[in-house]
Formats: sequence, structure tokens, C-alpha cells
Amino acid sequence: MNALEANDVLQHLDQLRKSAETREDLFHRHSECAAFIERIGLLRSLVEKSGHRPTTAQIAESLFPRLSGESLRTTFSSFRSDLARVSEACGRRLVLIQPKTRNRQPQEVVCHFEGDSLVDLRLQRMVARSTESLDRAGVYQPQQAMPDTIHVFVSFAVAEVDLVSEFLEGLHKILPLRAPGRSFRFWRFDEITPHGGIVPGEENEAEIRKAMGRCQLGLLFVSPTYLSRPFIQEVEMPHFLGESAKAPPFPIALKDFEPGKDQNRLLNPIHVFALRGRSFRSLPKTEKGRTAFLRAVAERLAAWADRNPVPETVQPSMEDPGEHAELRLQRLAAKSGALPDYCYIRTVAHRTRFGSDDSERKEEVEDSTKQAPQVRFSGVDVLETLVAWAKEDSSPAYLALLGETGSGKTTN
Repeated sequence: MNALEANDVLQHLDQLRKSAETREDLFHRHSECAAFIERIGLLRSLVEKSGHRPTTAQIAESLFPRLSGESLRTTFSSFRSDLARVSEACGRRLVLIQPKTRNRQPQEVVCHFEGDSLVDLRLQRMVARSTESLDRAGVYQPQQAMPDTIHVFVSFAVAEVDLVSEFLEGLHKILPLRAPGRSFRFWRFDEITPHGGIVPGEENEAEIRKAMGRCQLGLLFVSPTYLSRPFIQEVEMPHFLGESAKAPPFPIALKDFEPGKDQNRLLNPIHVFALRGRSFRSLPKTEKGRTAFLRAVAERLAAWADRNPVPETVQPSMEDPGEHAELRLQRLAAKSGALPDYCYIRTVAHRTRFGSDDSERKEEVEDSTKQAPQVRFSGVDVLETLVAWAKEDSSPAYLALLGETGSGKTTN
């Protein structure tokens, strides 16, 4: 890595802020992401005003005005780590270097930025694009698909929220290492994110039932307190356990629960994970204790994902866009191995023909309401068009099916 000039630093910070605002996998909590974005903006203003070599005192005053002492040092170190981690996750490198000095005042310690020069990165990409066709001429290059997101419902007793938060924070750090290529999204009622949480005014049971219906797996934090809660017994556990279960469970022994010894009607038939027979709470906060427990859970989540691939999402019904039809179809496919014929949802598209000269093209728009009155927009039937193109000898050599994510291209 090279020392960066002010212009490169500003561009790096702009791109990092944009990535943090649009990507959902960089932080586990919405509050952490919001704080990071705010500090990136403050750091950018500082660099723009004072240059790319600010002092520790300037950074502390601009980014952490209410902190001092050990709190300041810890928060500053955490921000530097997040800066490096997020930049690397976004395909570039940016590091804020704070020299290690003794007996010097914060206003005397000059920091600087190191990382990838954006000019060099642009040149590398230009060269790569210009040589790509030569390198890959006549060679099939398989593309790696984006990982399917596994939605996990977190079921726990409110009285044990601190222990559950400790567990999940540790699991979030270990999962990318133990389950590479897997994407897990955890839903908690008490954690407000763009895709989760219950806000004031919403009905608790209704929101929880909707969340459970959207999740493919239930992470159950088992303890005597958990098993004694009426709401958990009546609403959450039956969704994942017993004859009426709608999604599989992933139960772990959180506290004061020993599988095989402690009895529960719904849990007795299934495996509840405990590390060498011990619950998470009973283990020390060491590498061989709780960290080993978290590693084992991450490995088992990865194994579960391998054995239970997420069924391909099916388009929601056109007549009721708010209805989660795709989830019901996924469950049908998971049970039967295939979707029944009646689950196909007719898709229409706008069709354009290109001749040998791109300027000469003919657009076809047929009124699909003649065949399907319930569809309220026009176009050609996608499946019929694909079949006709494949069967006719006079068809053009190429046919492209284009559309946004989730529009039904793969299903068709």
C-alpha cells in the first residue's frame, strides 16, 4: 500500500459512505452502520479542511467530541478497524495509520492514510477489460452465483437478551470464516433494521408470525426461562417444533439446559446443540470455551445450509402483490422436490427485434388480455416466446431475456 494524497482519500471516503448506505452485509446493526456513515462524513470534512495528514487531536475533536481517555482510545481503534474492514469488503484498501508514539501529546501525533491509489485501480481495470476478450477467447468461463440469503428467526427470552446479543455478535464475526459463500440474515424483534424489528405501534404477535413465515430456519435459544414463557410456548415454538411445524428448528442450549437430562415434550425428539454437553452460558469466555461453542455452531449452520439449499424464489401473485406466495411455493417445492404445474405464474414482456442493422428494429407489443383477462398490462408471453424460438428452424441465432432481479427470468 502507498501513502495517499488528499484527492484519493476524499474519493475513497465518498465511495465507502455510498457502499455503507446501500449494502446490508457490512454491519450487523443499523445503529453501527449509521454511526460509521456519520463519522465518515465528519472525517471527509476534516480532510477537506485540514488536509490528508490530520493529527490525533483533530480526529478526536471532529469524530469523537464527547469521548476521552480509554473510551476515546477504544472507539478510535474500533473506527480504524471498521474503516479497513469495510474498504476491503468493497474491493479496495484504505487504512488510517496512527503512529505508535510515547510521551507525545495528541496534537503532536500526525496520522496519515495508506491504501490503493484509485488512479492505479482504474488503469488496472481498463487494462483488464481490454485483454479480457483475448484471455477468454473460445473458453467457457462459469460464473459464480450470488449466495442465497438464509433468513433466520431468532427466538429467545427477553430476560436473556444480553447473553443472546453476546452470542450473536460473536457468531457474526465467525460465520464468514466458517461458512464462506453463505449469507445469513437474522431477524430479532428487538433489533430495528431495514428488514427486521418491531417498531412502536405494531402488533407484536402479528409481526412475529409474519417474520417467522419469511424465515427458512428458527434459531432457538433454549433455557428454563425460555421454556417457561407462555408466548414462546404458544406462538414461536409450535412454528418450528412438533407436528404443526412450518420451518425447521436449530435449537442450542443457551443457559442451564442439558440435553438428554432436561426434558421438554417438543424438544425431546430432536437434537439440541451443546458443546460437550455444556450450555453456552456455562462455558468460560476463552478460546476453548465460548469461542469454541460459536465456531461449532457456525460449522453446523454451514452444514445445514449445504443440506437445505434455499429454493429458488418464485414471483408473487400479480393479483395480490403483497401476498407472500413465493414462500408457500418454496415450502411446496421443499416437500415434493418440484413445483406443481399450477404454480407457474404467467409472465409477459416487451419484445424488440433487431435486424442486421441496429437502426432497423421492430417492436412487438401484443395485448395479453385476450388470452388472460386478469393480467392488466400488455406484452408477449415469455414462456411461449421462448418455446417458439427454440422450436422454429427460422428463428434468429440469439434471443436475450432481460429483466431486473426477481422478475422471473430463471423461473421461465
